[in-house]
Amino acid sequence: MTVLAGSASADIATQTGIEVAPNARFVLEYAQGRLQLRDTATGAPGPLWVDLLSPQLESRRKAGRGLLLAKACGVRKGKPLPRIFDATAGLGRDAFTLAALGCEVVAMERSLVVQALLADGLARALASGDVAARRVQLVPGQAATRLVARPAADTVLLDPMFPQDDRSALSRKEMQYFQALLGPDNDEAALFGAAMESSVRRVVVKRPRIAPRIDATRPVDVVFEGKSVRFDVYLT
Repeated sequence: MTVLAGSASADIATQTGIEVAPNARFVLEYAQGRLQLRDTATGAPGPLWVDLLSPQLESRRKAGRGLLLAKACGVRKGKPLPRIFDATAGLGRDAFTLAALGCEVVAMERSLVVQALLADGLARALASGDVAARRVQLVPGQAATRLVARPAADTVLLDPMFPQDDRSALSRKEMQYFQALLGPDNDEAALFGAAMESSVRRVVVKRPRIAPRIDATRPVDVVFEGKSVRFDVYLT
């Protein structure tokens, strides 16, 4: 059986839990001091890695509480900062942005490959002395299981892969990787249901701007809409 994703070395396999398979289509490898994922398919884009100190994220920091993400998650002047449970952390941009605003964030990502990239990005940000990295706790496992156990959080953030448009904040290269490696989330309804039953104050669902609601039967309390994405907020 062909392995879709594998580690380039035994050291990486031990670190990530992903078996050694240097001939897999997607290969985890170290290059230029970072862990990266390389698509070996003909015509594939360049390697993917997590850079939490990129200019893009720096511009988010400068936008601060004016970001739609911050408003949707309940980050407000004069109010205590919410504790965030990011159930679909992905490449960690939203989790790290909220941490840069001062929030304590528990981040979960069920893909071992993406989780490994995010762990490496966080470690490099931490090594650089960035204080936001200290506020992000990357936790392995299934988010739905954690939600059933009722995490100590005020806000649950969900950003499931949308079948037609995927995560609108992803670049073209990232979209290609996510589509080929992960595909759409088939259990988003179950994850949303677990979030709504988790006793947090609010559940925030990030969607492409024109996408349908995650649950057509449940009304949204507040919507924060941007040019390409929107945040549906459910108060519980």
